[in-house]
Amino acid sequence: MSLRISGDQQVNTSNHIAPLKKGQIIQGRVLKLFPGNKAQIQIGQHKMIAQLQASLHAGGNYYFQVVENDQVLELKVLGERSSTQVGKTALQLLEQLGLKQTKTNMVFLQELMRDQIPFDKSQLSQAFQLLVGKKGNQQELSIIKEMIRNRWPISNAVFQALVTKDSHSLSKQLLEVFQQLPGQVNHSQLKQQIALLLQPFSDQAYPNMQIKSMVPNRQVIPLLHILGLTQPTIDKTNGIMSNASATTNGSGSAQQQAVTGLWTGIKGNRLSEVIANKADYIARTESLVSVLQDKIYPVTGKQHFGTSDIQQIKQLIKDTFPNVSHLSSLHTKSDLQRFIVNLKLLQRNETYTQLEQLLLNGKNQTNLGSKDHFLSAIRQTIQWLGLTYEHTVANEKVQQPTLKGMLINMFTQNEGILHERAKQLLHHINALQLQSVQESDNFIQAYLQVPGNKMGLKGDAELLFEGKKTTNGEFDPDHCRILFDLELMYLKRTVIDMHIQNRTVAITVFNNNKRIKELLGSLKPSLQNGLDSLDYQLSTIIHKPLQAEKEPKEKLSVTTTYQGVDYKI
Repeated sequence: MSLRISGDQQVNTSNHIAPLKKGQIIQGRVLKLFPGNKAQIQIGQHKMIAQLQASLHAGGNYYFQVVENDQVLELKVLGERSSTQVGKTALQLLEQLGLKQTKTNMVFLQELMRDQIPFDKSQLSQAFQLLVGKKGNQQELSIIKEMIRNRWPISNAVFQALVTKDSHSLSKQLLEVFQQLPGQVNHSQLKQQIALLLQPFSDQAYPNMQIKSMVPNRQVIPLLHILGLTQPTIDKTNGIMSNASATTNGSGSAQQQAVTGLWTGIKGNRLSEVIANKADYIARTESLVSVLQDKIYPVTGKQHFGTSDIQQIKQLIKDTFPNVSHLSSLHTKSDLQRFIVNLKLLQRNETYTQLEQLLLNGKNQTNLGSKDHFLSAIRQTIQWLGLTYEHTVANEKVQQPTLKGMLINMFTQNEGILHERAKQLLHHINALQLQSVQESDNFIQAYLQVPGNKMGLKGDAELLFEGKKTTNGEFDPDHCRILFDLELMYLKRTVIDMHIQNRTVAITVFNNNKRIKELLGSLKPSLQNGLDSLDYQLSTIIHKPLQAEKEPKEKLSVTTTYQGVDYKI
């Protein structure tokens, strides 16, 4: 039995619509019957006229399977009219699909039916296989439902990633790995990376983050000397950079001066010139390296050249790079060998990419306000965790170190507690990647979890952004929703739900502190002024207790709520 639906009858679907997929099983209701074997049916919240090729009853609920989805949508009726008893309907569906009718399978299928989550036979079969050996508790069922809802791979790896994220905070897992590293001499870079992620975002901590962001590869500094792009302030800054990954070294003011000194010590205009003339600099470098190697390596048995040898080599360098600095430090053959190693970096295209990044970062970092500092810290957290790791590996030649990359590399080197802790942390990062962005043709949702330490919070901060896409596919700031789930030091659990329509902002704050209304009243004028300066208008700001917070908590889940022709996700 089947019914056919013209494709042009789906054009008025919700902006959140996700297209029906061949093989999917969905629930629908027959509203009215018309002459000519036609009927009005409802799927989700969308109503359409269908050409019937089956005998259906008005007012009946049915499960349909998508057979075709091109110009004409064809839905195959599965079994008889669906029963008001979910258990009986689930049993009929399992029989129709030829799947095992175990107690666990029945419970899981009924959950999908109650939540009106579309699925296909393959997804259901894989989910049943995944449930074998599991406890079948509510957490496990909810996670597998999320996998089906979002069309993620139904695999044990994805399941373990989501279980880990739901069961443990990101901050705690970072700390557990960090605590296993003091005796691990081979993982100093990993320790520094975790320290940066756990380091509070503050005036004292931020300069270190700026330094690491501006010059992620310290090999750039010697190159700047060779190119004559540095001023004396760079030396003082370079000394502070050696402690840039520490969590407490140096005062905030001293480090902030270092950030300023780092950029002011670089001759930005000449750096732009070097980048623009990359081909010329590569050719000059290749020629100089060849000459220096001929002069240095034939010399054996002496580490200290005579004065004439040193002067001759220095002159060759100055002839090639007239503005070179720090030649006075070249005294021995070893000094010259190190110089050549640094010099060879100028032959690589990747080096000029790093110089471009330095130029961009330097200009940006010296002009950031506190809001931009915060946003920069968020962006760096995304980078340091490695949430774009696979994309970077596949598309970029120059790869900055990320926590995910380091964790993957260490698995072949370690066993025991550190290995297990690292595996759990990697699972968590994988889950964050899965949940980071969900989108359809007209709708986009982004989710981010930030270690609580970074923002001075007791627990991890969760941020959710969802809304329409603009005509060019970008997030529409005029029509969107932003949700913050925070564990504050004094106010405790706080959920802030912001709805924006036509640049008018409505805010609901969920918190159980009785004084929150008074606090919101005192903050409202400054909030209004801040929004006005951004060309937004505050319409309402209200308080609700966390007992009424069930709805925003559910919507914090990164599974998109679609309403339209296909189903409610």
